[in-house]
Amino acid sequence: NWESYDLVPGPAAIYFEGSYITETQLNPSITVDTLDFSLGRDKKVVVTRVMLKDFTKKRTLGANVEHTYGFEITVRNTKAEAVTLTLRDQVPVSQNADVVVKVSDETLKPLSTPAPEYVKETGMLNWRLALKPQETVKLQLKYEVKFPKGKVIVGL
Repeated sequence: NWESYDLVPGPAAIYFEGSYITETQLNPSITVDTLDFSLGRDKKVVVTRVMLKDFTKKRTLGANVEHTYGFEITVRNTKAEAVTLTLRDQVPVSQNADVVVKVSDETLKPLSTPAPEYVKETGMLNWRLALKPQETVKLQLKYEVKFPKGKVIVGL
């Protein structure tokens, strides 16, 4: 029922749990039935992403070069209540048929953690997580990039 408040376009201060978070621009004329606001990063949900040195490697296989990357993503809920969140990460996307990016089965079909939704066209991985109070979840992201020897790939 936010329509009943006769809100006008302009700056709005956002408070969350009694603390000032940020300022945003309010434009009720372009909103349909819901006012969406980003509250920014929740400091009580801690996310770290660490490269797995023993999994990350570069090797030459015949006429191809293969770079393998591995990361451990740790999500910790330090709140006293449960949280539901979507964790997003991205793998490279190839625009060249000679360059192949493959996400490992360990990432797409893990045994003990939720599986991510993988959108191959954008390289996006989306994990939907429900964390209990004080719970920690460890996810693994592993992928390989294979390309012809002699080809220079920028950004790897």
